[in-house]
Amino acid sequence: MPNRSLHPTYLPALRYGKSATDLRLWVSINMFRIVAACLGLLLMNAVFATDYDQSLGNLMVVLREVEGANRQDNTLRPAGPAQVTLHSGEQVEMKPA
Repeated sequence: MPNRSLHPTYLPALRYGKSATDLRLWVSINMFRIVAACLGLLLMNAVFATDYDQSLGNLMVVLREVEGANRQDNTLRPAGPAQVTLHSGEQVEMKPA
């Protein structure tokens, strides 16, 4: 049985006139990229896997001033009666609570 691993039908790079050396270079570069990506993911996992001290002595409280929080005019005022139109077209006077 013939060795078809380098047959032009199985390798698109050879089908378009590129040499097997170009194909090996392309494969080696992409393998390097895959290994580098996996190594990067492993290093990222190692960096973010550190445990943080969540004890009471390590906590911090942040206080922020809210503008207008101490205004004295936030009281409710009566709105008075309002005119409402029903689906039938009739206008009714409504007095909200």
